[in-house]
Amino acid sequence: MFDLQVTNSDGEVLSINRKEFKKQVEQLDQQQLQDAQYMAKELKPALKVIDDTVKKRLDEGQQFKNISYKETQRASVDQSEATKQAFVNKYGWDAVQVKTPTQLKKIYGEKIEQDLETVMVYSNINKLSYD
Repeated sequence: MFDLQVTNSDGEVLSINRKEFKKQVEQLDQQQLQDAQYMAKELKPALKVIDDTVKKRLDEGQQFKNISYKETQRASVDQSEATKQAFVNKYGWDAVQVKTPTQLKKIYGEKIEQDLETVMVYSNINKLSYD
């Protein structure tokens, strides 16, 4: 096993030891934390490429010494109208999921937009912004 290190453009090294990493990050000053966040932002797409390539090779039947698929089970509720109606009758509207505006537009097209405008609820979220 190797110890992963990230070096910023100033030559400062941040060692990524799983056991100590959270503590190391919490001890960074504002500038170091900002630099680390920028590095993480740049690394995210590259790490996804690695992940996708490993999955593609596994799908092709190739094997890795320490990486493999693990079959897990995901539970979901039947989405038939009968099930939804039964749950609404027994538990109320909170028992069924209302689709997002994007999902509804995908299903019903532009004709639903006018109806959506009358029922849209907007809320503010904090999203990281990089200058």
